Amino acid sequence: MQRRFILWIAAFLSLVAAVHAERINQEGRILGPAPVVTTPTLFNTPAADAIVSAMQIMPRDSSWNEDISRRPLLPNSDAIIAQITSDLSANRRTLRPFYEMNYVLVPDNQPRVTIPFFNYPDESDLDGGTFPNGSYPIPANLPIETWPRGTGNLTLLQWEQDVNNTGGDRHAIIVAPGAGAIWETWLTTLTATG
Repeated sequence: MQRRFILWIAAFLSLVAAVHAERINQEGRILGPAPVVTTPTLFNTPAADAIVSAMQIMPRDSSWNEDISRRPLLPNSDAIIAQITSDLSANRRTLRPFYEMNYVLVPDNQPRVTIPFFNYPDESDLDGGTFPNGSYPIPANLPIETWPRGTGNLTLLQWEQDVNNTGGDRHAIIVAPGAGAIWETWLTTLTATG
């Protein structure tokens, strides 16, 4: 019994130490405390930049975080690049930012909104457990695909409501850094009932 109690205390202390351990990114830079989102924060703001730069986006040992700048090239690297280039039309061969898919950062306590699934409800990842089926942490400032660059003079609210009946895929992305969760919706439209 005493040995089990000692093991339990040791496990508890290691958990506390892990929670309070320094956060270090793949480059060895100390990240400081995990970011806390207190209010829904749009992607294109200095506040969002500060939150995202303080996050460890992938696990430290993830291949997405590997510095490949000094890795040797494959012997057929030039052929691979030439093939990719020839497969693209001439006007698609320049690397450029993709401005259509934007996101909002939300706090862990963001109120949930029940979403009616009228298409493909069986394809939702929501399991009725931690995130009840159809319940999303949707803030009032949810950016929907192509806003703001591709929506002309429409305000965010007008684009959310699809006042011009533009339609399209209308994806929306919500990120809760504290919960380590991300949601994506499709055919997202703000209606009179929310």
